[in-house]
Amino acid sequence: MKEYLSLAEAAAALDISKSTLSRCKAAGAPVHYFGPVGKIYRFKLSELIEWMDAQGQKDPAERKRQASVLELRAERHRKYGKQAGA
Repeated sequence: MKEYLSLAEAAAALDISKSTLSRCKAAGAPVHYFGPVGKIYRFKLSELIEWMDAQGQKDPAERKRQASVLELRAERHRKYGKQAGA
């Protein structure tokens, strides 16, 4: 397996959606930037797993359940707007 993975590759390896992994990136998951202006980013799987463990999501099944909850909330937000959770 490659040391640095794209968003799609890392999401597939963790069995989560790309959007969930993007939210993890926004929440502070470790990312490595490459390219002349640093616009290309990659994930190191071992660092991602360690970061997720630190977030309290140690079991892959729990990770998938949490991702499902986040995706349902996002879908509700898209469908009903910002007032959905209020």
